[in-house]
Amino acid sequence: MHLGISMAAVMALCLTSGCASIVSHSSWPVAVNSSPPGATVTIKNEDGVTIHQAPTPFTITLQASDGYFDGADYTLETKYGITTLSSSLNPWYVGNIVFGGLIGLLIVDPATGAMWKLPKVAYVPGEQAVQSAAPSASTSPQVTRPTSLPDPIHLPRQVPSHRVFLGTEEIARRSTPAVFQVQCGDVSASGFGVTPDGYILTNHHVIEDGGEVRIVLPNGAEFSASVVAQVPRADVALLKVQGRDVPYLYLAEASRVEIGEEVVVIGAPLGLRGSVTKGIISAVRQLEEVSLIQTDAAVNVGNSGGPVLNRYGEVIGIASLTVRKDLGEGLGFAVDTGTIMRSLDLRTGEAP
Repeated sequence: MHLGISMAAVMALCLTSGCASIVSHSSWPVAVNSSPPGATVTIKNEDGVTIHQAPTPFTITLQASDGYFDGADYTLETKYGITTLSSSLNPWYVGNIVFGGLIGLLIVDPATGAMWKLPKVAYVPGEQAVQSAAPSASTSPQVTRPTSLPDPIHLPRQVPSHRVFLGTEEIARRSTPAVFQVQCGDVSASGFGVTPDGYILTNHHVIEDGGEVRIVLPNGAEFSASVVAQVPRADVALLKVQGRDVPYLYLAEASRVEIGEEVVVIGAPLGLRGSVTKGIISAVRQLEEVSLIQTDAAVNVGNSGGPVLNRYGEVIGIASLTVRKDLGEGLGFAVDTGTIMRSLDLRTGEAP
């Protein structure tokens, strides 16, 4: 949160109006693009009513809310396919929880729609999407952004006998090779491998503005990545790089989270790859279908998309949000693995 106002002013406003409604709004401009441009897009609301039709590229202002505590969903249809556009929780809304603004939390933000936000950019299938479906040895895969997976992805499962308590140094040694820097446009954040064949998890807000996605390994090597799936409302995205024997981490069961247990956060804050911090789980917050793990471990700009690990070296969440230091110390939030697995339809497969 980056506002040049005092903590006292923020708390006073939060208590009376709600954090999100102070600095946000209920309608959002969305730029709709396709590759190549010129695809005719029909936008429909949740009731199937057409609200706009135009060729790409164009920008349209849409409502992020469809009612009290209800985020809006839209379908963007072309003759080449359908894309779903869904609202996601506005990070400012979390400020109501942090500072106790019950009026804003329960009334103002849900009623005005300020608790939700929409992506700045939406990609729809164009003619190129149909052409690229046929394999070609002479061209590289195009970056695509479908909204759901065609089939569940099965993640490796840790052998129970290998699940041992680890020190911070050993967690860092084992896990850092599987944590990458994710670059998309002007955004530099974090991500981590979850399968040896190149699937990578990060935050949706890291890649939501579009553009080529690049993965930078700890040794500085760079690879192009495609966006396989994204769920704005849960702030998670699944990427894919071409390769074998990609370093990866195990996801823990959602039930294996205890208040007060120690955690380790690894990422690339400010582009500093391989940065490690530690702390404890301060609380677990439930926002609609999203579970957020609150931690006092340092979560800085660029940590978004990086793993939060338990003492067994298992991922319990994706670092997603932090509160500015002058507004509160030790307030970082991560989307928990249960939310990630459900949102992206990920399954735990056989142990490698």
